[in-house]
Amino acid sequence: MKAATGSILANWLRTALWALCVTYAALAQAAWWEFGRQNDEPVILDLKLNNVDTSRLVDRVTLSRDDLSNGLVVVRGRADVRTGSIGLVEYTLDGGRTWNTAKIGDRGFFTFDFRPQFEREYGVGVRALTTTGRATRLEDYLYRLEVKATNATDEVRRVFLQVLDNYRTENHAAFMRAVSETSMQHRRP
Repeated sequence: MKAATGSILANWLRTALWALCVTYAALAQAAWWEFGRQNDEPVILDLKLNNVDTSRLVDRVTLSRDDLSNGLVVVRGRADVRTGSIGLVEYTLDGGRTWNTAKIGDRGFFTFDFRPQFEREYGVGVRALTTTGRATRLEDYLYRLEVKATNATDEVRRVFLQVLDNYRTENHAAFMRAVSETSMQHRRP
């Protein structure tokens, strides 16, 4: 009887150990994309500047007059933290020198808007703060924003017609200059 009891106990221990290993592996696998983020570290998700997804940006966005919503730049996103709560979302328009409070709703969704001056660069940044005082890093959510006074469609049409006219008239130097200047203006820094 003693051998049977030992065998049952050994099987139970193996099963329990296997269950713990599988559970731990499942938990570790579930958050592989978080890259070591701590449970109490806040993050900003789905950040958009007038529907421009910032996850596709390097650090700069240029909008034109016709990209604005009733003359406003509207910024939306969601602040999240695994353990704890988001207590506050703030934004800056000057690269972090001054901060304002964004409107925050259920599940960390936030929004703010502002009426920009044309041809001026803004340092638009967002930070989320937890109720325990942890904050996102400004450099992770800081973008240079410029709003052009020109209509983007009209500007593209103007440049295209200039290049086309130089091509038709076989003005090679002007054609190459226009193509080079245009491509240099749109190249990422």
